[in-house]
Amino acid sequence: MRKSLLTSFCFLFSLVLSAQFSSEFKQAKLTDAAKIKAVKVQKIGLTGMEDPGHLNPNLPLNDRTEPAEAFGTTTYDLQSNNSTQNRLYNHGGNKLTGVWTMGLDAVSGWPDRGTGVNTNDGTGWGPPPTVRIEQVVRTGWPAVGALDDGTPVIVSHISDGAVPISVLHLAKWHEPSGTWIETDIPTNNAGGMLWPRMATGGPDGNSIHVIGITTPTGNGGNEYAGMNGHLLYNRSTDGGDSWDLTDIIIPGMDSTKYLNTTADSYNIDVDGENVAIAFFDDLGDVLVSKSTDNGTTWTTSIVRDFPIDKYVVDQGWTIDDLTYQDTVNSPAVNSVLSSDQTGEVLIDRDGLVHVWYGEMYYADDDLTDGSFSFFPLIGGIRYWNETHGEDSSRVVSGLLDSDGNGTFDLAGTASAALAGNYFTSATPFISAGVDLNNNIYMTHSALVENYWKEDANPTLQHYHHIYLTVSQDGGATWLDDPIDVVAPGLVDDDDLIPAMEAVYPSMARDINSEQLHLSYQLDFEPGTALGSDSDPAETNFIYHLAYDLVDLGIVGTEETVAPETFNMNLSPNPAEGNVNVSFEFEGSKQTTIRVMNMVGQEVATFEKGNLTTGKHSYQLDLNYLSSGLYMVSLKAGDQISTKKLLIK
Repeated sequence: MRKSLLTSFCFLFSLVLSAQFSSEFKQAKLTDAAKIKAVKVQKIGLTGMEDPGHLNPNLPLNDRTEPAEAFGTTTYDLQSNNSTQNRLYNHGGNKLTGVWTMGLDAVSGWPDRGTGVNTNDGTGWGPPPTVRIEQVVRTGWPAVGALDDGTPVIVSHISDGAVPISVLHLAKWHEPSGTWIETDIPTNNAGGMLWPRMATGGPDGNSIHVIGITTPTGNGGNEYAGMNGHLLYNRSTDGGDSWDLTDIIIPGMDSTKYLNTTADSYNIDVDGENVAIAFFDDLGDVLVSKSTDNGTTWTTSIVRDFPIDKYVVDQGWTIDDLTYQDTVNSPAVNSVLSSDQTGEVLIDRDGLVHVWYGEMYYADDDLTDGSFSFFPLIGGIRYWNETHGEDSSRVVSGLLDSDGNGTFDLAGTASAALAGNYFTSATPFISAGVDLNNNIYMTHSALVENYWKEDANPTLQHYHHIYLTVSQDGGATWLDDPIDVVAPGLVDDDDLIPAMEAVYPSMARDINSEQLHLSYQLDFEPGTALGSDSDPAETNFIYHLAYDLVDLGIVGTEETVAPETFNMNLSPNPAEGNVNVSFEFEGSKQTTIRVMNMVGQEVATFEKGNLTTGKHSYQLDLNYLSSGLYMVSLKAGDQISTKKLLIK
């Protein structure tokens, strides 16, 4: 039986009411035996064209107990090689579009693979789809956004044996015909493009911003501008009808500092004309580039400074190359601290850029084997924003000590293969969102100490859960203990929690009501059927959680009141550009008027200062806004009232 939100969160209420906030997360300490376990990096970005030769042609696909909010299924369980795409979009009013890489025919190697799409009209999801949206081509790695009028758009990459060049693919919903209109994003690279990220925005809400990388030689592509896999940026300002910027190299994210870009080691966010792209390299700098003119010009900052630019495997480094951050918790002599290539970037309501990435240590001790090592049982989420200055991140979430004994204990000791092999840290796959009060939310996967599978492939493996944390002060402080959302009350069958593997979270970045929306992939086997684990290709559920922010006790200090409380009026309404806002109240109140579009993006702010008892009236110039429906919010003291405004 499906549980109500109120019932689902009762168990959390007493916890979050006494929640503590701190600037640095005090992560559970790994035992020394677990900390020092290293394995060789053998990661190759998967595109979906690989031969799934390990599959058993007679394999039964087990339908397990369905989670409470499953809106899709897939047996193709690799949603990303590293960072997670924007896979859940909030259109406003809790209306959602969710996407994922869907493939159901594992026996034949997923010839049906493509984009799974489901929608929620604010009251519930439709039935899980059984066919992809693409009419002809086989695709993967979808990201979803929407244009100003709410039209959903999806960008994926083509990975189809019948198509010689893998390119980035746009699907745009056409409401009159009830079909998806499909086009390819143009590129001048002969080897094509793979692994896209996409976000929508722009001055009129109709810009589509897309990044991806040129196909590496290992995937049948070619070197591009001195790099084997080069990050490139593309922009359409007319909803995908044409592309005015293609194959653009972002300053600094190029061959001056890097030899290659790894699949999915980057992310993008957009808010109005602000665009941010973050690059999470392993043996190179973690960078973020920001544009304030809708992607025309860029400024790049260093989030984490790797000691050597254009590092070549087997080149080696010395203790003199390392920094204080490297040596504090180093698992081995000469191991260097960097990114696990999973990360997230977010632009808040004030235009400030925030960046998170999974912490990882690397070693390159054998300078003859053409490889290097990482420490997969170490984790931690590092955080940075533009106020910090360069190379000044800190840990804000990570591993939790579930049994309270002071250490993070692992059930097995045989090898480093104690977790499903995603080739990441123990705290991968990060996603973030922002609410109307500029509170910042971040979610990630993390290894759990108290649940594991004895007979996992290839050995005993611990499960991953999804964790949620929040900052109410622009990133200065975060919850002392992030909330585990794979917990009693948040799934239909609590008895299955000890066997749940939860990964690839994606938060709808605009939290424009009293709920936060989150999707993730859930199954019952640590690891993936596509990676080196070669697990059975069983049913994976695409799962949705909706958080009532007031019930969580984290936000909601302002009281939402009816417009009649202030005798609030908008005139004219509909308006052609100029609108008069009138209201009245008693007492002295700090007053702000905000205008937001229907996905919660703030498009205008009018600070009115400290107003006193009486009637007030202000003329707002909104001529620069495009036609459509907006929300005008009046905040007076600790009360907020909102009315809809139609601009013709």
